[in-house]
Amino acid sequence: MRLWLVWVLLISLPAWAAQAENPSDLDAWLSHVAKATEQLSYEGTYIYQRDDNVEISHIAHRKDRAGELSKLDALSGPPHAFVRVNDAVYCYIPDGDQVKVERHQHYKFFPALLPSSTATLTKHYSLSSLGQAHIADHDSFGVSLTPLDEYRYSYAVWADMKTGLLLKLVKFDNQQNVSGQFTFTQVDIGQATD
Repeated sequence: MRLWLVWVLLISLPAWAAQAENPSDLDAWLSHVAKATEQLSYEGTYIYQRDDNVEISHIAHRKDRAGELSKLDALSGPPHAFVRVNDAVYCYIPDGDQVKVERHQHYKFFPALLPSSTATLTKHYSLSSLGQAHIADHDSFGVSLTPLDEYRYSYAVWADMKTGLLLKLVKFDNQQNVSGQFTFTQVDIGQATD
């Protein structure tokens, strides 16, 4: 009987060891997510959905000593691409035999949607745990952001538990219906195309 009990415990051990701890300080977790999204290199495909509109995009982000570089390619709708070099953003729009280039300042792409300083979030939102989920083949942890006033939207965000990369963001209207969401369907963290 003892041998059987030891065998059951040994088989169950990997499952116990694989379960990661949920972050206990949600404010610190969101701060980690905001910083990780800016500092990590990653490449993946995500879906943006709002009402009946669905857009698919591919993003590659690289951070190194030279700075920050992101490229966002639209995979649905008219062909266009955005390239972000540090704080400058360029939009490439094929137009016949030419390419139009427009420059924009301070434009952020998903997943870099959280503010760098999360102090403003905790000032205007109540945070609660949504627990763990599996998104784009990554174990993630979710946080609900409920506004403290009637002037803001509610959000739910999930980030990779190992790296902090934001994997999913859902925005809710004032009746708590989903009004928009970004979700990675595939993402490789720690690498990006040169």
